[in-house]
Order: sequence, then structure tokens, then C-alpha cells
Amino acid sequence: MALTSPACAYMYSHPAVLPFFHANSPGARCSLQLAPSTFAVASSSSASTSSPLKALIFDCDGVILESEHLHREAYNDAFRHFAVRCPPTSLQPLHWDSHFYDDLQNQIGGGKPKMRWYFKENGWPSSLIYEGPPSTDTDRERLIDVIQDWKTERYKEIIKSGTVKARSGVLRLMDDAKGAGIKLAVCSAATKSSVVLCLESLLGEERFHGLDCFLAGDDVKEKKPSPSIYLTASKKLGVPGGNCLVVEDSVIGLQAANGAGMPCIITYTSSTANQDFKDAIATYPDLGSKSSCIHPIPAELLERKETWARLTLCSIWTCWHESLLKFRNSVVLMSRALHRGFTGSNGRSSISSGVGDSLDNSYELNGLSENELYHELPSPSGRSRNSFTAGLLRLGLAFVVIISLWGSLHWARYISTASQLSILRVNRRLQEQLLADLSLLGGLSHGIGKLKELEFCPPEYENHVPCYYNASDFGETDDPVEFERHCVRRSSQEQGCLILAPRNYRIPLRWPTGRDFIWKDNVKITGQEFSSGSLTKRMMVEEDQISFRSDSLMVDGVEDYSHRIAEMIGLRNESNFNEAGVRTVLDIGCGFGSFGAHLSAMHLLTLCIANYEPSGSQVQLTLERGLPAMIGGLASKQLPFRSLAFDMVHCARCGIDWEKKDGIFLVEVDRLLRPGGYFVWTTLTNTPRSLRNKDNQKNWVLNYDFAENLCWEMLSQQDETIVWRKTSKIQCYNTRKAGLPLCDDTHDIECPYCPHKFCIGRTRRQRWIPIEERRTWPSQAIPNTTELSIYDIHPDHFIGDSLKWKSAVQNYWCEAFPTYPRTYDMVHAQGLLSMHQHHTCSINDIFLEVDRILRPEGWVIIRDTTSLVEAVRSVSAQLKWEARLIEIDGNKDEKLL
Repeated sequence: MALTSPACAYMYSHPAVLPFFHANSPGARCSLQLAPSTFAVASSSSASTSSPLKALIFDCDGVILESEHLHREAYNDAFRHFAVRCPPTSLQPLHWDSHFYDDLQNQIGGGKPKMRWYFKENGWPSSLIYEGPPSTDTDRERLIDVIQDWKTERYKEIIKSGTVKARSGVLRLMDDAKGAGIKLAVCSAATKSSVVLCLESLLGEERFHGLDCFLAGDDVKEKKPSPSIYLTASKKLGVPGGNCLVVEDSVIGLQAANGAGMPCIITYTSSTANQDFKDAIATYPDLGSKSSCIHPIPAELLERKETWARLTLCSIWTCWHESLLKFRNSVVLMSRALHRGFTGSNGRSSISSGVGDSLDNSYELNGLSENELYHELPSPSGRSRNSFTAGLLRLGLAFVVIISLWGSLHWARYISTASQLSILRVNRRLQEQLLADLSLLGGLSHGIGKLKELEFCPPEYENHVPCYYNASDFGETDDPVEFERHCVRRSSQEQGCLILAPRNYRIPLRWPTGRDFIWKDNVKITGQEFSSGSLTKRMMVEEDQISFRSDSLMVDGVEDYSHRIAEMIGLRNESNFNEAGVRTVLDIGCGFGSFGAHLSAMHLLTLCIANYEPSGSQVQLTLERGLPAMIGGLASKQLPFRSLAFDMVHCARCGIDWEKKDGIFLVEVDRLLRPGGYFVWTTLTNTPRSLRNKDNQKNWVLNYDFAENLCWEMLSQQDETIVWRKTSKIQCYNTRKAGLPLCDDTHDIECPYCPHKFCIGRTRRQRWIPIEERRTWPSQAIPNTTELSIYDIHPDHFIGDSLKWKSAVQNYWCEAFPTYPRTYDMVHAQGLLSMHQHHTCSINDIFLEVDRILRPEGWVIIRDTTSLVEAVRSVSAQLKWEARLIEIDGNKDEKLL
């Protein structure tokens, strides 16, 4: 595979490198051979030798994306957010300008070390985290951790905004190297979560999962300039360091590569442009540069056998497969779509040097096309033949457009003479067809059939959940963090296809029958999972149905189990939950939803969550029963629920080790529980017999002590079940022993899927209302002004808070919903299109997601402005939906679709 580039002007001043040029024309081209087994190298005698290139390794920040200005923006946002003032007497929050940040990055490196050095040099700051400068090492480290965590999330938001693009030439080089059989790797010193987000956003999922090796700063003990990360990559790739080529952007990265014995080229950024790259074998302003190479080869480097001198001769990005030469004599009128991946900067179709079969006769006389790749000039006869054929094609297309428009207008004129009744009958279909005809013809005139129906996805996508096909699929791991939700923009392969239901899918039975019986083929479950025999997953298979009538979380049945919980709380039975202030219940670990199904009969709203499972999913089976459930788990991120949202949190053999990670999972439960709320925990390790085991006893003591530090009171314990109650008195937090700190106001910011915060939150808010003081359902649904004033909540504040959270929920339509396909019978969207105008995702993305989560024969109701509803109506045809436009009486500004 030959890499051709613009002329390297300086080559004539370096006669030692001339043997490595292919002189294709008087303006000779520099050529780099990227074959699977050999790579051209220059020696001191200027003789061409062969040295194997087997792996290409990229840094992330600065190489794949120019990120330093984004990191600086995130740091300054964090300083403003926490009102970080350094020195403490400063009137303005700390702000790092670009020049200072570049020096800081080049000399210090990582994020926390930067802040640590800065505060040591300039004094520790005041902030909203601490009233004054932190005085102990522990407080100082916590200050840095809090700022860094917030900064990391802010940086992720910037990346996810869709405005950040990969650096020029990077994707082209990766694709061409992959095609040549060269292994690809990314080694970044940044945290794994942020690097995964960057790579999936910028490379796309296909390229990211196609990497042969991916390492982040979390994977090695020592960060750059230590060579540790590159030495580890060499081992994982199975390629010696001398056969790897590293692409870096800084001296720190260069030192790491050289320390691993790997040759390195530099593609510098504005932040690193002034660094000394004398040990690099080449220096480029970017990998897509159309200028000659910037950094000449020192004579002493040419004497080293491992020097990849050929790289300094030309730009890397213009790599073309030699196999494309077979198209020299192919038909010139081939569709441009077949040239995907080989288009220039202006979208003109072109093929490797020496091939000039494009429909556009836009070549300059010196043989360069607009993307500056070398082409032979087409012959005059070929040019005229191309022009004649293209002219016929345009005339034919124009004729089709005229005939179609004439036919539509003639039909419209004909029906105008019909009766009013006939007009009403055909009007809707005529409008739809006319709109489709005009839009489709308009699309054809631009080379795109915009209203073409979307294709169906492959069968393996039947149960596809986009945000959970992530980093966990990249390698084997037991770390639950790797299996958490992680959303990125859809790749081109995922866009534009409709997920099919399983072959033998049947419409679910009507409620309440469908709660106890589901069709076996509607869910993905294996024979082994049917016969697992787990007490938490008991079900009966009856021919083509699955029955849940005997499903039980406990041996004595779910009804007796819930009755026992009520008695442990101090109630007569489970029908009194509502009187005790319990209305909303979060069930961690669904089983198959029978606990929630039973509580629903008691007028309790129960939502169950469980981790993503590709087969035998608790969530999918619960949803198929028509019960509320969603994918979610406790690992490193907060659940997507606001604080003080639930009256009870329930965990029955849910598999969570609550004592792990210093009790952070219990902190998350505390965040979700309302004052006076209950945490019900059932596990085999709670029994007196199990507590004879020293490890179980130790874990029990840890959980008990931590719950006590959270101001929880243990109400009762019976066999496997323990019930704790969260305090309803804020004063408790001031009288307890020193331990878990209280969150300040800045930590109380609601942030779905943000990292866990190791502090007790929502103790200073007006929403601190004990559940026993709340009105019972359903009277609590609509609080009046008097009731709000009792708790010092102004009606405007209440309304504003409601509007804020409606907006936050709606905003998630730009990401995949945390559920399996075919979840809902109806989706109602009011104002969704209006709000969508301010977001980066497309209407097609939103509607495809709605289609994914909607059951066959389900309903979508869209209410929005007339112009927007009419504009998106045609999208329903692409999705194979039956659409109906409805006028709203007395409202000319809005319509229903």
C-alpha cells in the first residue's frame, strides 16, 4: 500500500534521502510504503533496507484530538463552579490563560499534579468546598479530588456535545494502516472513562472496538514520561518495541516512546509547538498536512538502523491501496457511493495515483486534483465520453421530475371537480403522496433519496441496547465499572436501521393477564436459564408461555414476605404502607418483578432496576410483564434519579456487597431515600448461622457502623431481612460521631450518571420533609399553596423545579433510553420537537430510539407546533409507521401527530 503526498520541497537539499522517492512526475511525489510486513528505512549509506513495521501506536489527547484548550476550559469552569479563589483574598475565581496552561501542561503533566503544584506555589485557595484554605493533607487531597472529578465530568460533556472532531488525517491513517494488516493501539495517560468517551465519540464504535490494544493511565502504575504504558502495549500486541511506531504530540510522550525503544513521530499542537523534538524522527503540524515535512533528519539519526527516516519525507494521511489500480480500466460511470472512504476534502470521488476516472473534469494542468493527489490527465476522448454520458443522465433526471410534477398537478386539478366528500376522503393520502414525491425527487436531484424507507437491522440486533455495547466488550473483565452505561453517538453502521422483533414474537396479553403470563419467544432466555432453579428467578414454562404465579423472592412467597416487612416497620400489614408515608419504592435487583407486582395492588409505585444482561435479563422479563423496570446498577456512578426520590429502597439477594468501596453504595441509597424512608435488605449472610463466619461477621459490623454514621436506625431483624430507617431529624448529623462529611450546596447539584460523591447530601434543602409528615396518596399529588408554604416552599420555586426536571428528562432523548427493545405500548411526547431544535442529535436519531423501545402495534403521540409536526410527518414513512395528523380544537398553533 503506497502512501503518496504532495512534493517534499526540501528533498533536494537532502541527497541522502533521494533514493526513497518515487519520481512519478517532474514534481516528484514522496512515497511511504505501508506494507504488512516491511517498512522502508534509510541508513547512513542511503541504501534502501527493509525493517518490519507491525504496529502503529497513537496517543489520544493532542494526537487524535487537540484537547488542551478543552481541558483548560473544563478546569476554568470548575474553578468558577466551586468559586476557587487563589489567593483566598482574590475577588475573582481562579482562571488559567492559554499560555500559562500550556507551560503548566508541558512542565508538570497530569491534572491533579497540575493543581497540586499550583496551589503549593501560590497558596491553597478558598472555595465553596471549604470555607477557608484546607489546612490538613487530607482536606487538601479531597479539595483536589472534588475539583478534578467535576472537571472530568465537564470535559465529558464538552466531548459529548458533538462539536469536537478528530484531528486532520488521523482516521484516514488508521483505516489505511488497518487495511495494510498493521496492528493499531491507543495509549493515553488520561483516565479510562474519559479516553473511552473520546475514542468512541471521535473514532466511532467500529474503529474503537477494532483496536488491537487500548491502554489508559489507570492500566499502568507509572504515567508518561515513564515508558511503562508503551512497554505494556508492546507485550499485549506481541510486537517488539523496535517494530512499533508511536505518534505523539509532546516531549513527555516522546520520552516515553524512546524509553520503550520505539521510534516516534510528532504531530504537534499549538500547546506543544515550541518544544524541542530533536529525538523525534519526524515532526508534522498535523497528520493531514499538505505542506512538506517541518523537521529535517539530523545526520546522526540517519546512522541509526532503527530510524524510520522515510516518515520524514512526506505527509502520512494520503495512503492509498495499490490494489485500487485494478480500477484503471473499470467503467467510469460507477456510482460514487462505491468510493466510500476514498473521497477528498471536497467530496470529489478519486482513486489512487495514476487513475483519473472521475465524472468531474476539475483537474488542474499540473495533474493535481482538488485534494492534491496525483492523477494522470484523462484523455480528450475519455473526457468527452464522460461529459456526454453525464449530460444524458441529467436530462433523464430532469424529464422524470417534470413528468412526476405534471402528473401530481393533473391529479390535483382532476379531484377539484369531485364532490366535497370525495375530497375529504382522498385529501390526506394525496397530500402525503405529493409530499413524498416532491421530497424524493428533490433528494434525487441532490443524489440522496431522503425519504427512502429505512432498512431493518440484522437479526442479532433484536435485543440491542446501545449504551451497553461499550468498553466491557473490548476485553475480559470482572470489574462492574466496565459494564456501566456509556452512551456515544451512533456509528454509521448503527444509524438508519429498524430493530426487528424476534421471528415468533406475539403481542403481549392484556393486563392484568399479561402480568402473570408472557410469551416465551418475546424475550431472550436460554434453556439453561430456564432450569437455573434460583429462588430469585423462579418461573414455570408452559408450552409457549412463561408463568410467574409462583415467582418468589423468599421461600414462603412474596405475599408473606411483604407482610413480614410491614410488620417489621410496625404496620398491621402491607396494605398500610401508604398510611406510613410509603408511596414510591426502588427495588434493586428485579428478580422478575413479582415484588413490585404485588405492591402495585397496594397502590405503591415500584420501579425495579438491575444490571444489563445480554440474555435472561431480569429487566426485560419484568418489562414484558408490563411492570416498571429499567437498566441500572451501582458501580461507580449515581443512578439517574433525583435525591430524596424514594420512600423505600429494597434489596433482596441483589448481589451488592454494601461494605465495599468504603460504603459508597449505602451513601447512594441514603441520597435517594426521603427523610424517614426505609432500607430493606434481605440476604443469606444476615442469618445467625451465616454470621458465625468471621468474614460475614466483619462485613456485618462494617455495614452496621456505616449505617449508624448515616444516622440510620435499625428497626428490626428477622432471619435474612433487616429494616433500617433513615433519620427524619437533621440535628442527628451534628450530634453523631465524626465520619462521613455533609455535602455542601455545590455537591447537592443533581447529576445523573455522575460519579458517586462521598458525602451526605440534601440536608440543607427545603425538600427535607419526613415521609410521615407528607399527605398520603393520592392527595399528595397536587400540593396547594398553603401546603407548600408550611415547608417554606414558594409556589414559583416548586413550578421552576418541576420545569427543570421535565427538561432534564426530555434531554435524554438524545441518548438511548436505558431499556430493552419493545418496552412500551405508548410514547407521548409534548414539545419534544421544539426542544430538539437546540440539541445536536437529529430527528431521525430520536425517532429511531422511539421505534426501538416501542412494541409492535404501539402508539406514538406527538404534540408540538404546527410547522414542526408537519415538517417531521414524512419521517414516519421512513419508519414504516402509519401516521395521522389531527387538528386541536381551539388551538391553531399546535397539532397532534
